[in-house]
Amino acid sequence: MVHVVSVADERNRFESPSAGLAGDAWAEREHERAEAAVRETAAGLPDVVRTETAVIEGIPHEAIVAHAGDAGADVVVMGTHGRTGMDHYLVGSVAEKVVRTSPIPVLTVGIED
Repeated sequence: MVHVVSVADERNRFESPSAGLAGDAWAEREHERAEAAVRETAAGLPDVVRTETAVIEGIPHEAIVAHAGDAGADVVVMGTHGRTGMDHYLVGSVAEKVVRTSPIPVLTVGIED
């Protein structure tokens, strides 16, 4: 069974009185993004592969590690955008944090933007 999971990030980095998105708009957009990611990823798998899909809310690396543990996963496979420099510093790397904190083996796959 392949669990296809995406996390709607509960942290709104842009919520402030002077700029950015209101909390509800942020949450809705994050949920839509996560649903699209799950849909596209599951659609890319062969039909013979049994899948279970989920959109979960939380802090991405923490939610992924928790979900994998709860699901009894043997391995976590996730894409990485390969950000470097300032992008990596500002945005961080969910994949890197999962690799560092997961008790379950993690396989990362490069994704082209």
